[in-house]
Amino acid sequence: WTREDQNLEPTEEMVLFDDVETVLRLSEKNFNKTIAAHSCLVVAARYPWCSECKSTDQIFLKASAAAKAKGKKDPEWKKVAFAYLDSRENKPLARELAVTCSYSCEYLIFSGLPEEEPARIKSQYEESKLLTEIERFLGPAVREVTSSEVRNLQVSNGTSAVGYFSSKDQKEFRSFRAVAHQMRGDLVFAASFTEGRQEVELWKDGEGPFILRLLDFSANKSILENWLRQRSLPLLQDYEWSKRETYERLQLPIAKLWYDDSGDEQLLLTVNKTVTAVAKELLGRMAFVKQKKSMYSYELRDYGLAHPEEFPAFGIAENISWNARKFALDLAASTPKEFWSDPSLSRAKLLEFCESVLAGNIPEAHESGMIHSNWTKGEVKRFVWRSFQELKSPQTNLLLEIYGRYRTNHEVKSKEVENLAQVLQPYAEHVTVAGYDTADNYLPAEFPREKYASHSDAT
Repeated sequence: WTREDQNLEPTEEMVLFDDVETVLRLSEKNFNKTIAAHSCLVVAARYPWCSECKSTDQIFLKASAAAKAKGKKDPEWKKVAFAYLDSRENKPLARELAVTCSYSCEYLIFSGLPEEEPARIKSQYEESKLLTEIERFLGPAVREVTSSEVRNLQVSNGTSAVGYFSSKDQKEFRSFRAVAHQMRGDLVFAASFTEGRQEVELWKDGEGPFILRLLDFSANKSILENWLRQRSLPLLQDYEWSKRETYERLQLPIAKLWYDDSGDEQLLLTVNKTVTAVAKELLGRMAFVKQKKSMYSYELRDYGLAHPEEFPAFGIAENISWNARKFALDLAASTPKEFWSDPSLSRAKLLEFCESVLAGNIPEAHESGMIHSNWTKGEVKRFVWRSFQELKSPQTNLLLEIYGRYRTNHEVKSKEVENLAQVLQPYAEHVTVAGYDTADNYLPAEFPREKYASHSDAT
């Protein structure tokens, strides 16, 4: 507790953008007018007390000056304007725009329509990177095309969405244009105005079309956005952290293929073709990524695939978040090479596994040690999560030690249990001495203890 000095004069909070020609001041009074006057308006909605806002102010200011300089040579950049909004002084407007104070500051980009939802881009720590992000918003979100131009888009190697509408006043076209603004840079959006056809086509790398009727998203434009996002990504691509936000938006289960980036290249080609074929069949229902062993092998632990660690491995997460429910493909008695070397068989089994996960018929995977397959009487039987059902329904009475191998005097205590198992060997038909290591296995609710507890429990 400190006592305030009542004699101090209140400090005036100065904003870096005040009295700067290249940055406009946005408020509730001039909001609609300012947005309508610029086909591309970049807005920094900031809080005076936020250190993150202050840390990016200088970059925002430099970018505004650089954009103005670009506008003298390039008429496209002349359309760009920068503005800041004091979220504290304009609370109703800040709430309407869903402005929040967080560690990842965002900028809002308006396209000249006050009623349209703004796109959001991340703040950057270099003005060149910020300008590169803004560059995606210089042209119109939707191109107007003729029937011959539509054909060129269909056979191109990029990804394009073509909508067929009766007029620009049509509600579905406004939704199409709003989604195009949100997805700038992800694919090309084009519109053809003609009577009769009322649908959106998606063409990807010359393949297609995938078709969505206008009627299907007339009530909710997010249906169109989700439909496009789920189908515009590559069927199978290498995952990296920068793509996380992209996969978060999909709202789909994520199928993961872990591969040895220093392993058999021919086997990997076969596996890629197999998984891509399955991904094509499940397009719009599940997204597929592949991950290098050298970077992402640690994830196998949560799928129960770390003991033994074999590649290629396959699993499915409910979504991209770290705590999503997970499901692992069990290769049974096959080695990965045996399983994947037969494309037709592996494709059928992989598709069956994916469909079963979507139907809710596969049990959730958890961290698990290796199954104790060569147990003999007189030994301690080591149960793991993958053999947990056998533990719950044992063939004999069970004397079970629940422990973590990081406990104090682990070796001594393990030896004591081994000795006990040997002593009770003559009674093995009636009682089995067993152990469950919670350090290497999922800790189910049946065991009321901490995962890495220093003590042992007997049951």
